[in-house]
Amino acid sequence: MTELDERLAALTPEQRAHLERLLAERRAAEGATPEAPAEDVFPLSLFQQGMWFLEQVRPANPAYVVPGAVRVRGPVDARVLRAALREVVRRHEALRTTFALRDGRPVQVVRPSVEPEPAGAELPVTDLRQAGLTPAELDERIVAAAVGEPFDLEAGPPLRLALLRTGEDESVLVLALHHLVSDRWSFWVLLAELAALYEAFAAGRPSPLPELPVQYADFALWQREQHEQGRWAEQSAYWKERLAGAPAALELPTDRPRPAVQGFNGGTLPFELPEPLLRGLSELAHRRGATTYMALLAVFTVLLSRYARSQDVVVGVPTAVRGRPELEPLIGYFVNALPIRTELGGEPSFTEVLDRVRAACLGAYEHQEVPFELVVGELGTARDLSRPPVFQVSFAYGREAVPDLALGGARLEPVPVRGGGARFDLELQAFDENGGLGGWFEYDRDLFDESTVARLADLFGRLAGQAVAAPELPVEQLELLTEAERHRVLVEFNDTDREWPADEGWIHRAFEERARLRPEAVALRFEGRSVGYGELDRRANRLAHRLRGLGVGRDTVVGVGMERAPELVVALLAVLKAGGAYLPLDPELPAARLEHMVRDAR
Repeated sequence: MTELDERLAALTPEQRAHLERLLAERRAAEGATPEAPAEDVFPLSLFQQGMWFLEQVRPANPAYVVPGAVRVRGPVDARVLRAALREVVRRHEALRTTFALRDGRPVQVVRPSVEPEPAGAELPVTDLRQAGLTPAELDERIVAAAVGEPFDLEAGPPLRLALLRTGEDESVLVLALHHLVSDRWSFWVLLAELAALYEAFAAGRPSPLPELPVQYADFALWQREQHEQGRWAEQSAYWKERLAGAPAALELPTDRPRPAVQGFNGGTLPFELPEPLLRGLSELAHRRGATTYMALLAVFTVLLSRYARSQDVVVGVPTAVRGRPELEPLIGYFVNALPIRTELGGEPSFTEVLDRVRAACLGAYEHQEVPFELVVGELGTARDLSRPPVFQVSFAYGREAVPDLALGGARLEPVPVRGGGARFDLELQAFDENGGLGGWFEYDRDLFDESTVARLADLFGRLAGQAVAAPELPVEQLELLTEAERHRVLVEFNDTDREWPADEGWIHRAFEERARLRPEAVALRFEGRSVGYGELDRRANRLAHRLRGLGVGRDTVVGVGMERAPELVVALLAVLKAGGAYLPLDPELPAARLEHMVRDAR
């Protein structure tokens, strides 16, 4: 573990002694989840630890809000709904948890009682019946209700609800939880309990739900016990070996330079794959002993490899760590991240890439319990505030089993809600939808324009279609351009034939003539300063003499890797004056691409 991880993970001697005494009493029951001591202060789980750190870097980060919504078709009693919500909060300590620093270490504090937001005897209703909202505008209101306001993790609560009235007997129930206390599974746990309690309370009956055998703090203690006793040593060794030599980052070409600190400024773009194409991928996967999920991940990996020009791609995939039955009914953060590394060297076909992805996934699933934070520590990965460690692109795919729920006589239907921030450079969230594939690309708007992500989404579908049609074709030969795009690049963009005045000759000769005739005229302006033709020509001449002294002449290619500034123009002119040719090398390009350009140009 890194020094930071050790500091976050460490307990005080008193806490450690108390924990050891508690766990010693239960060692006879091997594998049982330990119960928490009768205290309200507990260490963070190892899953929570990394997210807590990111919250300190960027407080009130909308990327770590778990939003959800359901359409309620039928009448709703807001007072009964409030009572049901209070009982859910009483049952689940995670919903009464706040976060604080004690003795310089982050802890979770379970409060005896917390009033869910917004406070009051009944759940406030926002009436939108006369607003005349379009579906897109309603989506915006739902997102605003879910992620519009930040959570105060020190004061709590980490849960927020809103009821939007959209018709006479139709509403949208919006729920939002902070990721430190919740995951997507937890959303359905909360909704199912709300439905059961609402039905009982509306009929004047007591809660029908049994008391929970353990709470999330128990899981946090158990998880730390596993780590301290070395239960994950073998799993950690697997990840250390599996990720050895992997690139520190996947350098996707971006529309803007990467900020020094990740901004989590998210955008989303809807995405879909038609049913015949998804079926074709599924059938291809089945023939290779793989799953539809693996086939989709293979397509995504090929897309990233081609786009970043990298033959070593690491994609993060989330997995729910709820292997024990007593954890299934809990609300809490049980998501681990698995880095799926795929190497695409050797000109593999798509079926070979699929086989490699399948093997990587199976190995990851066998070693999924060790928390990702510990994997990062084992790798000794330096913390870079500009990007996530190990992987910067994520893929999530699920067949969400939506339960048949109701609030009394009102039927509930899920409403997709996109988050308000970006945890990664790029993330594809996909799910089955009417036989096909639906979802969205989530992207960092500090890096990418929407048009760039729209092209990536189009390329995903194009690559998937070619993979199904020709699975034995090397993935490097899969076509990224349509016929129209190919014509534009190869023909239209290259239609550069122009008549050049015979008396002006080379471009630098024409520039020298302009400098002789009008030396004081402004040749270029940059950041508030101007440079005249005469000064620019003199500076270029000095550099040209230097280059000639270094051997630059006819048939010499000179690499020019500079940012846009007057010095760049001086360098280009000087290379031409010295008799050579210049090769522009954009400093923003990935290092591997620059190395290839230099080698190719000799």
